[in-house]
Amino acid sequence: MINKNLLIVIFIAIGTLFITSCKKKLTVNKQVVNTPSVLAANEGPLIAIGESYCGGIIFYVDSTKKHGLIAAANQMLRSRWGCFGKTIGGTSAAIGSGQTNTLAIINGCDSANTAAHLCDQLVLNGYSDWFLPSKDELDMLYKNKTPFRGLKTDYYWSSTEANANEAVCQDFYDGHRMNYEKNRNYYVRAIRAF
Repeated sequence: MINKNLLIVIFIAIGTLFITSCKKKLTVNKQVVNTPSVLAANEGPLIAIGESYCGGIIFYVDSTKKHGLIAAANQMLRSRWGCFGKTIGGTSAAIGSGQTNTLAIINGCDSANTAAHLCDQLVLNGYSDWFLPSKDELDMLYKNKTPFRGLKTDYYWSSTEANANEAVCQDFYDGHRMNYEKNRNYYVRAIRAF
């Protein structure tokens, strides 16, 4: 039999965790916690696409249902990708690579006010760890764009480089992706991971 004082301490700790975890609406598992082993199996909040969370709106959730990607709810930027004629190299299209891509662009491109620089310098809703999404991250944002305000039916930059002169854009009208010249101005939507 579990000591009542131990249960009270556990519930206070869980309550504190939920209150301090981004101070946003969370969907939590409704299962009744009766024992410490059940508590351990259900640690952390379960989250869902479309919820406001940690400075933005969730548009991707991984298989654990505890981590994913958030995009700024209503942030509008336009910029060029930057460094036309220069190969940055090493960028990836995969989900989870946008932050690394953004750092590679910043380290390899000394042009000011590029899409990657704008995302990296953004401080929004108390968070400063925003980055330019990879091609696949941007595609997930397109597929789950319904809860976002201010998304234009136009091209958005990804952090995925195609070659020295081009990077990957996605049209938020119909979802097609194309390589465009890095010196063109397109929309930018910053994202962050949690």
